[in-house]
Amino acid sequence: MFITSEIASALLAIILASTTSSNLPVFPDADWQQASPESQGVDSVKLNDAMDYLGVSFGGAGVSEAVVIRNGYMIWSGSNIDAYHKIWSCTKSFTSTVLGLLIQDGKCSLDTLAVEYVPTLDDQYPEYSRITLRHLATMTSGYSAVGRGYGDERWNIPAEPLAEPGAKYQYNDNAMNMFGYILTRIAGEPIKDVFKRRIADPIGLTRWDWGDWGEMDGLIVNDPAGYRVGINITARQMARFGYLFLNRGNWNGKQLIDADWVDQATTNQVPVSLSFANYDGRGRYGFNWWTNGIMSGGKRVWQSAPPKAFAARGGCNNRCVVIPEWNMVVVRLEPPTEQKVPGYEQIWEAFLGKLGDALASEDCR
Repeated sequence: MFITSEIASALLAIILASTTSSNLPVFPDADWQQASPESQGVDSVKLNDAMDYLGVSFGGAGVSEAVVIRNGYMIWSGSNIDAYHKIWSCTKSFTSTVLGLLIQDGKCSLDTLAVEYVPTLDDQYPEYSRITLRHLATMTSGYSAVGRGYGDERWNIPAEPLAEPGAKYQYNDNAMNMFGYILTRIAGEPIKDVFKRRIADPIGLTRWDWGDWGEMDGLIVNDPAGYRVGINITARQMARFGYLFLNRGNWNGKQLIDADWVDQATTNQVPVSLSFANYDGRGRYGFNWWTNGIMSGGKRVWQSAPPKAFAARGGCNNRCVVIPEWNMVVVRLEPPTEQKVPGYEQIWEAFLGKLGDALASEDCR
């Protein structure tokens, strides 16, 4: 058969178009496209084994509220992924996303001082004059409040500092509450409104909400830490938020938040040289995202996962794990419960090892 130059050119165009389109990310419309694990380079037997392990380890709700996204396709889902409830401290990753948007708009920077928006912050304690948004987003502000515990809402009444700003890592919801209040002042509107307009609506979040404490200084203040009301969402919807960050802030060709911000937010920002209290986030805490950085002991917390993996993490074992090297998002949610599971990071480490084993080849990993 004789092939003319015109036919050859047409065939080449078809091949190039096919190759190009196959490399483009797939985004959900009203819902996720579903695909078999094998079609996305994942062994379904091993994937089920990994999910079974996660379910048994956490008990209770198990993995009924879990989804696995690979290459933009839903390749595994539990039986209750539309259950709707709060996700505790996963809310913090939504809060820092608003910070990224405000920086993108030129309204502030990581070095913006907190006292610019709360002038009375350093009235009793001069140390607080040096707190920046960077400190607040990394749990290194040293801020302490009169309020103690989840039922005490006096987070906006400063107490003696926990440490000099930037000197100590301390996971601290009072500081997070101050952070959210400051972001509200910078935005001039509720942070929920910023997030809805700039992120939630464009990525198709239709079943979510961000609870608030009511009005302060003429503005509705949403719960930025997540311990009281925070973000309420479903696993199916939460996967969209993770997928946005997997694609470095790009959603179906539109850059919603700067890729550089996503990179910074999801890599470690807390030096291991700092001291710490309560949770040790040194070496693995970004801007309100938990990363797979190298901790003070010289190892990564998830040794079975690639270095770029990161997660939004909340109480009651709520988690959204993003693994860029595997082009994968794993969401596992659980409704509010008193259940305490010891060694949860070891559980996730073992799960990620099993998940990695499910990838069909080194090329897929």
